[in-house]
Amino acid sequence: MLCCLALAAAVAAIQDDKPAQTPPMRWTGVLDEAEFQKLHELTREQAPPARGTMVEIGAQRAYLSLPEDATPPLPGVVVIHEWYGLNEHIKHWADRLAADGYAALAIDLYGGRVATDSAQAQALMNAVDEEQALAHLLAAHAFLADDPRIRACRRGVLGWCFGGGWSLRLAMAAPDLDAAVVYYGRLVDDPERLRAIRAPVLGIFGDRDRGIPPAAVDAFERAMREAGCELTVRRYDAEHAFANPSGARYDHAAAADAWKEVRAFLARHVKASAMPDLSAMRTYVFAMLKAGDKRGERIDAETTARLQEQHLAHIAAMARRGEIAFAGPMTERPGEDPVIGILLFTVSKAEAEKLVAEDPLVRAGRLRAELVEWFGPKWLAEKAPR
Repeated sequence: MLCCLALAAAVAAIQDDKPAQTPPMRWTGVLDEAEFQKLHELTREQAPPARGTMVEIGAQRAYLSLPEDATPPLPGVVVIHEWYGLNEHIKHWADRLAADGYAALAIDLYGGRVATDSAQAQALMNAVDEEQALAHLLAAHAFLADDPRIRACRRGVLGWCFGGGWSLRLAMAAPDLDAAVVYYGRLVDDPERLRAIRAPVLGIFGDRDRGIPPAAVDAFERAMREAGCELTVRRYDAEHAFANPSGARYDHAAAADAWKEVRAFLARHVKASAMPDLSAMRTYVFAMLKAGDKRGERIDAETTARLQEQHLAHIAAMARRGEIAFAGPMTERPGEDPVIGILLFTVSKAEAEKLVAEDPLVRAGRLRAELVEWFGPKWLAEKAPR
């Protein structure tokens, strides 16, 4: 699978003028458990028969639905169930995505259990180990790229309610994700945490949702803007869980329009570029970082840590502005003048020289850089973090 080197970056900036915070968000939003359960009454409507198959991902199982007669590479989407679990309705959503041309992988964060009423669903949701759940999500994300039936070059994630919150969490944890869809899930309004997101995000919300109310969506939008993340929000005059056809609050008109938005979003960010155009090329500036004149001088540990933190923050800032496609240290350093790290700039050589000169480790004489122009594929810049 084509991929870039991982970007090592840390951000230390803290804003003093943050907007007023909404009440702390839990998996139940701003509601208590009893009120949250009332938002998820089932109507017992039956889903169409499933068309996919169950697959093993490590110690977990998931439902995989593939397009008919499709050959890899395929665009892939991780599908995350709402709080009732991986039931037949979620499998049907995966089948709908497969009919649209995606390899849809519906994961199970409840270990094979499916709730039949809201009290059971609440108990299953509360029992989820968040560290294990995130590991399972990352394994599913990797499965889409590695499985020989799929070999996805571009991957997205989609989830509802409980799954919508986890869709956002996967976007924060997987820098190579290409798109994330969040249906009325638990949100994050801390810009520093959101800066990790590289994928464009589509948020679907109901203006009459008491679990994820409009004020929480407003705070999320502000935080995403401050973090420099790409976000599209669609709001509907509807209640929580309005897109669940088996739920008592299902709103057909709002759900149909939201699905149209989701299809267009995934087609733009996941399907349209399932295979990068390897023929399109452009000029980059390749910077080889080497030892500076003062690298051998002894300095105290506090100064060393401060310079390193500032160096990483400088890299992170360049990445957010789209000035570099990737950055990273070298694990092997042969020769008398070894390359310690590399940067691939998307700007002109003159601009790259200026940016290198601003690096704290370069200013301190601990690093120096040798810059050369390099002709490479356009998709490196297109996949670069922003």
